[in-house]
Amino acid sequence: MPGRLQLCGIRKAPRAPFFLIVAAVSGIRFLCAGNAAPWWATNDLTTGNVQGKIGTLSCVTAPNNAATASDNLTAASSQWSLAEMDKVLGIKGWNYAPPSFAESVTLDYGGWRSSLASAGIGLLEANITRFQANMLDTPQEGPRYNPFYESTQSYWGQKPSFHDISVLVLTYDLSRFGIPDGQLLLAGNFNYATYEAFSPDTATFHFLSHYQTLFDRRLEIKFGLVGNQNEFVGQNIGGAFASTGGPANSIITLLGMSVSPVSTWSFRVTGHLGKFYNETAVMRSLVVNGPTGNALFDTNELNPTRLQWNVNTSDYSPTAEVGAPGTGELFVDEFGYKQDATPSSLYTWARLGVMYNNSTFHDFTKSVADGGLVQGAIGPTKDGNAGFYLLADQQIWQSAPDSTNAASRGLYAGATIMYARPQTTPITQYYEGRLYMKAPFESRPKDLVSLVFFYQVNSPYLVDNLNTLNAVGTYGKPETWSATVGYLARLRPGVSLSLGFNYTANPSQAFYFGPSKANPSQRFEGNALNFQATLFTTF
Repeated sequence: MPGRLQLCGIRKAPRAPFFLIVAAVSGIRFLCAGNAAPWWATNDLTTGNVQGKIGTLSCVTAPNNAATASDNLTAASSQWSLAEMDKVLGIKGWNYAPPSFAESVTLDYGGWRSSLASAGIGLLEANITRFQANMLDTPQEGPRYNPFYESTQSYWGQKPSFHDISVLVLTYDLSRFGIPDGQLLLAGNFNYATYEAFSPDTATFHFLSHYQTLFDRRLEIKFGLVGNQNEFVGQNIGGAFASTGGPANSIITLLGMSVSPVSTWSFRVTGHLGKFYNETAVMRSLVVNGPTGNALFDTNELNPTRLQWNVNTSDYSPTAEVGAPGTGELFVDEFGYKQDATPSSLYTWARLGVMYNNSTFHDFTKSVADGGLVQGAIGPTKDGNAGFYLLADQQIWQSAPDSTNAASRGLYAGATIMYARPQTTPITQYYEGRLYMKAPFESRPKDLVSLVFFYQVNSPYLVDNLNTLNAVGTYGKPETWSATVGYLARLRPGVSLSLGFNYTANPSQAFYFGPSKANPSQRFEGNALNFQATLFTTF
């Protein structure tokens, strides 16, 4: 199709350079004052005196998602502690614990981090490297070559698959200028996957945002270029950057909510009332009706720098409509309750979110003859789509109930329900149950073990259309289910390794290949038993 050929041509366009990030990092040494005292310690530096209270502290909403007052920071010398750096210079606004300076390979060796901190600068590099391979005797590739992904692979892990994402994060503390908990965040990412339908290749901007609080931290504001699934939902098992695998729902992505490595522009406001919170955002939608139907891949191809707002036409061919007409805005509201684990209370986190996207979506109710399987602007469309998500996690047993620092250790149970309209969403229902334990062994307080099961329902309209193509070897599957067991081991500060096994029925979702008239001996796709390995590193 002409539109597809033009999109393939866009792939040849150069990616965004990192000149801004390189310039910022290169200028750090000119901003640092060597071993000078942190700015907040200079008010009272009499010999031997410990600086008292900081007037304005920065706030990290994770892990309790409430912008409550932090402990007073103190400095017995000019050296920042890593915990103090996390409070002031760590990534702010996420609803789970972001990468930590205290959990990094480089820590503060030689005082390099505290020297940056004295100038209000935080610098961190985080990396996730994944490997997955199917262990069963099933076809390692499909019968057709996909020109977009340049692959015959049908699903992630069908044959040995590799993925790596590296994110360089630069933060700047604005509270020194009287902005409560203020932070500027600039980040870029390098992303590579052997199968781009899983995660597209990128070298581009990742985050570019402003964060602050108001009214004594009862209100949070964050706006800019962000990965919104870091801000909403909270799907990571154990609520931290390094986590085990298992969750596989993509409904919120199909509804247009951005996720790494593909970020979009967003404006979010979060209000707190005790342990209750409500966060509302309007964000630029992912490309939900692009030529491939893969929201991450299409968004990356049509907006490789992430800096464009309009992806309805392409800058590379402004006279031809090879973009994604009808890409609009996504509105999200999440209401939740969060209680941290303490010696007197168990951890609880429940959240309910509703989503509405005013973009143009593909219409799966149309027959194959009417273009029901033709993605993009040339296929049938419907305006608007909506859905919701409901998640709950509850600590059910504490292994160290008398310890304030170890109260989070113990056994947890959780569940997820998600829904989107079947007329315009290829996956319409998702159900998940999870059981996990933090610190399963006393000698390994940062390890995590989990068991996750999910069941999803694919759009019946899509499935019916696929089943009209049995003669050419294409079949539709109404459901997918999966079970995953995983173990996350913290090997040393800044290095964690997750290993696991995953069994999935119908791993390529609704699409399923098998025998055709032209090739009756073609084997069915089959199910998958995947070995998974993920290495998390922070520097």
